[in-house]
Amino acid sequence: MIKPEGWDHWGKESNKQTAYYAEYKNTGKGYQPKKRVNWSHQLSDEEVKEYSLENIFRGWKPFE
Repeated sequence: MIKPEGWDHWGKESNKQTAYYAEYKNTGKGYQPKKRVNWSHQLSDEEVKEYSLENIFRGWKPFE
């Protein structure tokens, strides 16, 4: 079950500074963005374009 706050820093405050928690077009009963932790992000259609497989893995192809 997803908690309304959505994210946990695992008891380490510095994780808020070094991790980037984001979601995109979530839906359903558990989707409560106004109750998310204040360091989470809702990605826009424009922002999500940065998250392509090519950008994330920079050409690495593990199954070839």
